[in-house]
Amino acid sequence: MKYFVKNKIMTLRGSSYVVDEAGKEAYEVKGKFFTATNKKFIRDLNGNNLYMVRNKYWHFIRKSIYIYKFDENGKKQKLCRIFSPFLKWKIKNYGENNFGIEGGFFSSVGGVLLKDGEKEIGKFGSNFDAANFLGIRDSYQVEVYEPEYKELLIAAAVGLDNIRDGHDGK
Repeated sequence: MKYFVKNKIMTLRGSSYVVDEAGKEAYEVKGKFFTATNKKFIRDLNGNNLYMVRNKYWHFIRKSIYIYKFDENGKKQKLCRIFSPFLKWKIKNYGENNFGIEGGFFSSVGGVLLKDGEKEIGKFGSNFDAANFLGIRDSYQVEVYEPEYKELLIAAAVGLDNIRDGHDGK
């Protein structure tokens, strides 16, 4: 299944929307108005927080983001940190997670492969639509190979967009 993460053209909080292959709204991405770490929340259509993505607070050389998952009680758990030393993506896992990533900083145009151990779970890449081509907004395609990871893959796409855009939240 494919999802498309499209940044809104005019937004003060860095919000985006997510649609499926049929063009039906699937998730919403809400940014915070004042935040030092560019927090964004991935929510279902009922407004429930599923994931939170935020930039690392202090970074001097390499940009990185943290991905948190909300449990059924609304508490967040740190899943992983994605960063880009030497133009190559890396993931640091927390807890029992075994996520991996293949691709470099510039391969987000052609595709970054995400894995759980050795199992490929999805792919992230730029989507070229008219607004993206004209430089009005970014648009990304998320291919989901394993359905239970779809929200995580969308959160990773939002985070990789933050790194690629160089949002410091300052």
